Amino acid sequence: MTVTRKDVLEMLAEICECDEILSAPEMELLDSNVLDSLSFILLLNRIDDEFGIEIQPTQVDFAVFKTPQSIADHLIKLLQTQS
Repeated sequence: MTVTRKDVLEMLAEICECDEILSAPEMELLDSNVLDSLSFILLLNRIDDEFGIEIQPTQVDFAVFKTPQSIADHLIKLLQTQS
């Protein structure tokens, strides 16, 4: 499966209901409360559904979920190691 940064950013923007993510991929998601607890769980579920990557909420490295760009980079890396 080929996933681009744009795919991940669009998914994240939809879940967080924040189009600013598309133009500011380095924005701080947690500090700005763009990614709250509900959207975080929705994101983990969507990552599992769309990409087949299961991430347990209790095993999350929050540095990975700091910015939209860091999430995209992490998911792309995980998908590359699976293929």
